[in-house]
Amino acid sequence: MRELDNQNPVEAGRSCYRKNPAVYGGSINTLFDDPGVARKDAGMAKATEGREAILEEARAVAMALATAHGEVTIDDVQAELARRGYQGNPLGNAAGSVFSKCFVKTGRYRKSNRPAMHAHENPVWRMK
Repeated sequence: MRELDNQNPVEAGRSCYRKNPAVYGGSINTLFDDPGVARKDAGMAKATEGREAILEEARAVAMALATAHGEVTIDDVQAELARRGYQGNPLGNAAGSVFSKCFVKTGRYRKSNRPAMHAHENPVWRMK
């Protein structure tokens, strides 16, 4: 596998990761939005508090892996973060935001190979 770049996805010109108002302050909801969407956005914003830097790095890793291999799972991203020296689960609940903008599910799943995940079926993602 080729060396993955450490570029910030926004700086690398990947516009789908422009700052999300729900995560970085402000609101993306309108008067007519489903209240469930607002709760989801609030929950994702809370999960990413204090983890913005690692989340940006994880998104860059996910994009690089998807570009190199056509698809990616959260286990692939976590493995690359571990290779870079991160220990445990540095993303915590923010892992749910890694694929939130530039990716779509392929409809396939892979069992997690991480013991803490108890063979959870992870979605396989590809770039939009």
